[in-house]
Formats: sequence, C-alpha cells, structure tokens
Amino acid sequence: MRLQGGIMYSIPQLANECGVAGNTIRRHLERYSIFFQGVRGDDGIIRYSDDGLDLLKKIIDLYKQGKNKRTIPEILKREGFEIYDGAVSEYEVEERRSVTVDELVHILRQLSDKASILKKIEAMEKNIEYLKSKIG
Repeated sequence: MRLQGGIMYSIPQLANECGVAGNTIRRHLERYSIFFQGVRGDDGIIRYSDDGLDLLKKIIDLYKQGKNKRTIPEILKREGFEIYDGAVSEYEVEERRSVTVDELVHILRQLSDKASILKKIEAMEKNIEYLKSKIG
C-alpha cells in the first residue's frame, strides 16, 4: 500500500524493518501515540507511513542510548516530530496522573497539619474549661 508516493507499513512490516518484535512496535505505537498517525485500509489493517518508520527507528535508537520512556517524548518534541491534535499518549496520561498524585499528597499534608492544629486548639479549650471550673 502506498500513500502520496510513500510506502505504508503494517506492524509486522515495521517490526521487520526495525529489527525488533511486533510487540515492541505495538508498545511504542501505544506509548508514543501522539506522534503517530496510522491509516486503516479496506482490509482493516492499520498502516504507517515512512515518517512513522523513521520515528520508530528514532525511538528504538533513543532506547539504545539509554533514554527512558519519560524523556523520549520531550526529545521527540524538541527535535520537531509532529504531534497529532487530540491524541493522548500513555506518557501524557502518566504525566497527568503523577501531577494529580503530587497534588493529593500536598493536600493531605496540609490537612494533616490542620488536623494537628485543631487537636491543639481542642486541648487548649479543655484547659480553659478546666481553669474556669477551678476559678469559678
């Protein structure tokens, strides 16, 4: 299959071209989905362009260089790889989740501090009541 003069690759073809297992290709397509735009053919198979193949080779090379799944999207963005509107990658979901968890931890700490202050106030109120009973 060809698109605008370029070859379109199925996942097994991408795996063969990149020299890795099909599962690795699927994982990269899922994890970095904001950078990929597949085209579903009449046969129901999703295929990717030469640009997709080049991107996969870049991702595989970044892993070989010791880069990790958190830094790779930033590298790809910095190097100008196109991001497709509306796409959300596993990286972005994880990033949003980690921000949310960090925010929750912060809120819990604040609540814990406030609970501690409330306990001190309650203790002081009891002391005041005790002193009032002794005086009065």
